[in-house]
Amino acid sequence: MTKARVLLCTSGGICATLSLQALLAIDEVAVAGVFLSTRARTKNGSFTGDVLRIIRTSGLSYASYLAMGTTIFDCFRLPGTLPTVNKLAKLHKIPFFCSNDINSTDSHTWLSKQFPDILLSSFFNLKLSPATIAIPSQTAINLHPALLPAYKGVDPVFYYFSNNENIFGVSLHKIAEEFDTGEIIAQKSMSKNPDKSVFWHNIELFRHGLELFHAWISSPSPATNIENTDINDQYDSWPSPDQVKKLGHPLYSFSDFLEQSRRPFGL
Repeated sequence: MTKARVLLCTSGGICATLSLQALLAIDEVAVAGVFLSTRARTKNGSFTGDVLRIIRTSGLSYASYLAMGTTIFDCFRLPGTLPTVNKLAKLHKIPFFCSNDINSTDSHTWLSKQFPDILLSSFFNLKLSPATIAIPSQTAINLHPALLPAYKGVDPVFYYFSNNENIFGVSLHKIAEEFDTGEIIAQKSMSKNPDKSVFWHNIELFRHGLELFHAWISSPSPATNIENTDINDQYDSWPSPDQVKKLGHPLYSFSDFLEQSRRPFGL
């Protein structure tokens, strides 16, 4: 059996580790490499400057929520937590590349040298140019934690809660030139758990999305694509401090962080 060479594009944190764990668990996959985005928000901004921009845009509590699954997980290692994606890649001798621009010449050179069949964007914050999308021999795919074409944007789970939705979901879709567009390959819905935070739901949806990817790449016949169009082409950006204040639901909790940061993919 010829394995598909899948290259993971991610931004670090819990979801990055879960994504790599998922790929390593799929018999039909050979992990071609990991591309790690070093961008916090802006292309040429410093980490501190970008954090301050997020605080100014959405408030301190929202910035803390974003940090919980990324910087805090990666930098403050608690007993029993999963390894960072950097350490997991090193353990399995997987090629690893860090950059704040996946469309640069250096990034393209590295990506091409890994000969990927598929680029998998999972918890990734960089936009792929047409030239980048064309690098893999087969396709480029993204996991989006919402039931597209609804809830396009940077944090759909926040807006699920903001709009008092009870059914959440995740989409596996081909990457197109614009964010959160492209043919939808598969979707899975999930009921809201009122006892869990926004953070918990976000991570849980990525777990479901990785299961979708596993099922899709393991299937002998491709899934039927769903057209990703909608009369409401709204793209939700970063919430305002007022929207965060009115949310009426916890953004995160320490117990949810411990649960998600310690539970491997598949459990």
